[in-house]
Amino acid sequence: MIWQPSTSIWTPAVIGPLDIPPSPPAERQRKIQREIDKETRPLRNRDLCPGVWHEWVECVAPAARRRALSPGAVATVSITAPTAFYRMDDVTDSSGNGLNLTNNGSMTFGAGKIGNCAQFGNSASKWLEIADNPLFRGGTGVSISFCGWLFWNSSPTTGWRMFNASDATNNNYYLTGSGVSAGQPVVLSWRCFDTNTNFNNVSVSSVAGSEIPTGSWHFLAVTFDTSLATSNNMGVSVNGVSLTFPATGNTVAAIHNVAAAVAFGARAGGALAGINAQMDACGFWQGHALTDAEVAALYNSGTGREYYSGAWH
Repeated sequence: MIWQPSTSIWTPAVIGPLDIPPSPPAERQRKIQREIDKETRPLRNRDLCPGVWHEWVECVAPAARRRALSPGAVATVSITAPTAFYRMDDVTDSSGNGLNLTNNGSMTFGAGKIGNCAQFGNSASKWLEIADNPLFRGGTGVSISFCGWLFWNSSPTTGWRMFNASDATNNNYYLTGSGVSAGQPVVLSWRCFDTNTNFNNVSVSSVAGSEIPTGSWHFLAVTFDTSLATSNNMGVSVNGVSLTFPATGNTVAAIHNVAAAVAFGARAGGALAGINAQMDACGFWQGHALTDAEVAALYNSGTGREYYSGAWH
């Protein structure tokens, strides 16, 4: 376009490869500068030279493109996918491995820590169970882990089986809770066998802060780690904190690999049922011992996590 002073209008012009288009009049140039000033602060004090074409390039990135980690932020911890995971909304295994439970005694599911939970209700006829499956067994070089949210309605005076892979004949491992008397905190016991009678028992009754009060949700995690020495290859965490304590009993280098059903709230077959508690968001890992970082990530500052649709939520 060429400016025609006599008519005060712009007219089309053919510009050759080496032609330089003329500048608009000074008033037009000042108007362009004012428009630019409105659009970008950094160029406010940079005057455009009259009579010269200028190229304007936005060089200030939007705030959305200038993201960085906040002070103190840490990278997200990657949690290993579980072998089985029970959200306890029902008996379904949400890991994708099809390890669904059987509901014995018309177990009810109601409001829990995350969504619904299994409500055992101190009934000797209610427990959840799955028949023997090799994915729940140990063996030479096979680590295992279990975690879940527990709410004790009352304190037991005898051992209550929370998570159990044993029956009247065969023993692999189990997690129990017991109390000295009614109203007292629940004491955890994590027991792993290498034969039907030989076991290593981790009882946390002597560790400060390990007792589980009744009337509130608590996150428990237990491990058997074959990469560690037999003197400390069993671990227990409460509310995301790993506890340090000596094991009692005989050392166990490998968990017994024998056929045994797995049950929640009882021994397989319903023996020792009657746990007066609620359970939620329970996971099991075969071939993996949860790390402290994974346990802390699962605890998630007290809000917990669940696994479904192939991802943690």
